[in-house]
Amino acid sequence: MDQAFDHIICATGFHLDIRHLSFISDSLMENIQDKDDPLEVNFNFETKVKGLYTIGGMVEPVYGPAQRFLMGMRHSTLRLGKVFTNG
Repeated sequence: MDQAFDHIICATGFHLDIRHLSFISDSLMENIQDKDDPLEVNFNFETKVKGLYTIGGMVEPVYGPAQRFLMGMRHSTLRLGKVFTNG
């Protein structure tokens, strides 16, 4: 049986965790995120550390899968563009 599809989306199920980024120092990591809690960012993608932003798959727990796959880069680019040009 042949089937035709307009789009196929493959999801790896890969779990992104900021704690696995070895280039972030332990002292900075303690300020970014509590030990076992998910990463918190505000509406402008700013972490608990003022002036430190994260986007993409790292913020999926806050914004949901749409941030990662559907609207992600356009939405975050527009938000951060406003932050950086007005701040």
